[in-house]
Amino acid sequence: MTAPTFRTVIKSYSDLVTRHSATVNGFIKQAKKKINAASNWVKTAFNIKEALDACETCDEILNNTKLKSAVIFAAGLSQKAQKHLTDEDLDKIAKSTLETLKVECDDLKSEILFRFLLTAGDSLGGSMRNLTGSLAQQTFVEQIMDTLIKKETKFKDIRNDKGKIKTIHWEDRVMIFDRTPKFIGKNIDVILLSGNISDFEKRNLIESKENYISVGEIKGGIDPAGADEHWKTASKALERIRAAFSDAECPKLFFFGAAIEESMAEEIYSDVTSGKLEFAANLNSENQTKALINWLISL
Repeated sequence: MTAPTFRTVIKSYSDLVTRHSATVNGFIKQAKKKINAASNWVKTAFNIKEALDACETCDEILNNTKLKSAVIFAAGLSQKAQKHLTDEDLDKIAKSTLETLKVECDDLKSEILFRFLLTAGDSLGGSMRNLTGSLAQQTFVEQIMDTLIKKETKFKDIRNDKGKIKTIHWEDRVMIFDRTPKFIGKNIDVILLSGNISDFEKRNLIESKENYISVGEIKGGIDPAGADEHWKTASKALERIRAAFSDAECPKLFFFGAAIEESMAEEIYSDVTSGKLEFAANLNSENQTKALINWLISL
């Protein structure tokens, strides 16, 4: 059976546009995951409130390890930012924040709690964006494996300590996820290489341009407001890859996205027509997803 091409599945740029119903369904799924992910933050906030209510002075707050952490969070320092500071630095920030809030605010305890929640919400948003990308890649990986099974092609996967699939290899193909080739210097979502797994493990494949068959970017965010930014990020990443292969044959490039607005769709379709991209598909379209996966496996 002949593998599908982009043009056999996508007849016009409008076929790439995310339908309104898909956006609504995506937001519903996202809301459920956010509710679950926010549960621990909400529980922590209640605990902070109880602990604050039991304190009479700023010194009591600072001497409580959990409350001091809440004050630092209230200062706008995320957990990631705090890793760059010493304990002494964090103590100074906590004390300075408390002194400032005490002077400027009528209700110190409420200010600490609400400002803690502001930073917590920002952290939750960041973790949800990472989760969205991870789920999109998971969908992609599952489709790859399902298709290989249907084709009765033997394959093996390699997972990290958390159980996330990082590599799939079959016959003389190795597909890897979230890796940074030295000659590109940036993380790539999907790389399809020619060769065997033992050569890949020795890094002989990933650093040899002649082994590159296809490279792709996956963007799983469903929010139309961020769609254009996702495409710009992916487009820049793909342009970096083209530049890295200026002295060799460029691998076939593809884009797989969940939120594709009309203006984006026109640009993506134009990139395929001009040869800058080889394939593009909307994650919400089962037919387009299957076509992309079958095309990749056929390469």
